[in-house]
Amino acid sequence: MVLDEAKNTKDKRFENAYSALGAMGQSISIFPNIDTVVAFKTKAVYQRITPDNIQLEVLKKAIELYNLY
Repeated sequence: MVLDEAKNTKDKRFENAYSALGAMGQSISIFPNIDTVVAFKTKAVYQRITPDNIQLEVLKKAIELYNLY
C-alpha cells in the first residue's frame, strides 16, 4: 500500500518504507527514516473492516507531520 503510493517519489521520508496487509483491513506500515509505525487492527467478531481510503488518508497525515527539511 505505502510503496504503491510512494514508489515514484524522491521524498526521503518514504525511503525503506514497507507495509504488511492482513485480514479484514488490518495492516502495518513502517517508515524507518522518520521512526514511525502506523498500525490498523480490527476484530473479525465485530465484522468491521478498515477501508483502504481511510488507511491511506491516515498514513498521509502521519507522514506530513514529519518534516525532514
